[in-house]
Amino acid sequence: MTLQEEITRRRTFAVIAHPDAGKTTLTEKLLLFGGAIHVAGAVKSNKIKKGATSDFMEIERQRGISVATSVMGFEYQGRKINILDTPGHEDFAEDTYRTLTAVDSVIIVIDGAKGVESQTRKLMDVCRMRQTPVIVFVNKLDRPCKDPFDLLDEIEKELRIRVRPLSFPISSGDTFKGVYNIYEKNLTLFTSDERQTADASTVEINDLASPELDEYITERYANQLREDTELVEGVYDAFDREAYLRAELAPVFFGSAVNNFGVKELLECFIRIAPSPRPAPTETRIVEPAEAKMTGFVFKIHANMDPNHRDRIAFLKICSGTFERNKNYPSVTFWSLGNEAGDGPNFVACYDWIKQRDGSRPVQYEQAGRRAHTDIVCPMYADLNWMENFAKSGDSRPLIQCEYAHAMGNSLGGFKEYWDLIRKYPNLQGGFIWDFVDQGLRKYTADGAMIYAYGGDYNRYDASDKNFNCNGLISPDRVPNPHMYEVRKMYQSIWTTPAALRKGIVNVYNENFFTDLSDYYLEWQLLQNGEPVRQGVVMDLQIARSYWGIKKRIFLLKVKFC
Repeated sequence: MTLQEEITRRRTFAVIAHPDAGKTTLTEKLLLFGGAIHVAGAVKSNKIKKGATSDFMEIERQRGISVATSVMGFEYQGRKINILDTPGHEDFAEDTYRTLTAVDSVIIVIDGAKGVESQTRKLMDVCRMRQTPVIVFVNKLDRPCKDPFDLLDEIEKELRIRVRPLSFPISSGDTFKGVYNIYEKNLTLFTSDERQTADASTVEINDLASPELDEYITERYANQLREDTELVEGVYDAFDREAYLRAELAPVFFGSAVNNFGVKELLECFIRIAPSPRPAPTETRIVEPAEAKMTGFVFKIHANMDPNHRDRIAFLKICSGTFERNKNYPSVTFWSLGNEAGDGPNFVACYDWIKQRDGSRPVQYEQAGRRAHTDIVCPMYADLNWMENFAKSGDSRPLIQCEYAHAMGNSLGGFKEYWDLIRKYPNLQGGFIWDFVDQGLRKYTADGAMIYAYGGDYNRYDASDKNFNCNGLISPDRVPNPHMYEVRKMYQSIWTTPAALRKGIVNVYNENFFTDLSDYYLEWQLLQNGEPVRQGVVMDLQIARSYWGIKKRIFLLKVKFC
């Protein structure tokens, strides 16, 4: 599937509403019809008696499912549907406003008995400012409601937008029979179903003039429906999708989310008329969805919700391009096929695939040795003679050992000797220390003393030396171990070495790739029996950055030797 085809089939929207209008219930039923969940029920809070909460976490608590990530996106009739949850409560209005920046359209839920409420007006103002297309769903028709035409007039007046009903209810409350789908020209009757599943029983009648309609809903309601639909066609303009996309016209649907009335009609019409991803305005330019480069922005962060469940979630709106998990990003410097494994044609094939996929970064594999399917020669714990022979071999690849120093105990062994050699040859470029942080776990002995334990500390059967992986440069409590200071010394980027001390001459080396030494100065002392007898300062350390080599400058210190 091409990028443009993927863009065309996507529908990203938010469900917004005044508190207790039924937003969460409608969201759940859309997931039900999308196949994301199989059995639904009204989402109620046991603590808040006023009504349903408007947070996706309530669905998760009630159903034991994760709605925020995987379930909020589902496939339906060849379309990729993404639902963004929004809190309805005014206290969280700012959160909802941020969410509205990430959607291409909106479904507004209105309580059929209460009509347009204050929070609904505010949310509509945000949609109007952003010219976001809206669809209105009049909910709770299973309860006594206002007259449908009165509701349509109220929506048009209060939300300041033209309306066009695309479905129409058959009565309300106890006599509620179903909804007529004006857009599809068919009638769907629902019966109460306590299981509330997506395959609830339906009856379809394509012709309102059919006597069969009288049999299902009685002559009284059948005649009323015929009159209502005739009035709709006579009073309201024909549906204009372009006007809807310009946020000038709002299609209106009627139903009862809790009983599945009208939800399927809403969903099937939505996927046909709702916009696919639209251009995203920025301060400098308009980002087109079809641009190849991936762009996006984080529009919302959930934090400190429930540490036992999911404590932090960041929501990213992709504006263009394609996001691919594990694809290279600027933080990735090279790809690794691992180490301490085997070798063979599968590793060669994997190397070739990565190079074809991403030719901008090198690929390393320890077991490849010096064969062709590694761009970096990366052995483990190579001895100094082997390293020097490699440096002189003419191999153009760098030598970066995947492990070259084991941080067990208080020292890294011959770390200085390694770096004396590395600094001598440009193609010797260091390596990786095993490992950075101790992997020990806090444990208490029988007398109450705290220790950091690992492996055999727990039982004598584990196949490890007691503290084998309790061996980092940093201890488990993040306190540096002694060999951390050894590493710091050998990794420093500015070095001084004697050249001709009797003449007062020293060498200063700059190993920084991108920084010169103009911000530094050199202090020196001459000691006699441990006491300074001469001292001075060299202010002019204008040694250039090294790029790929070490830059050196010789300084003459004004020292008089007796």
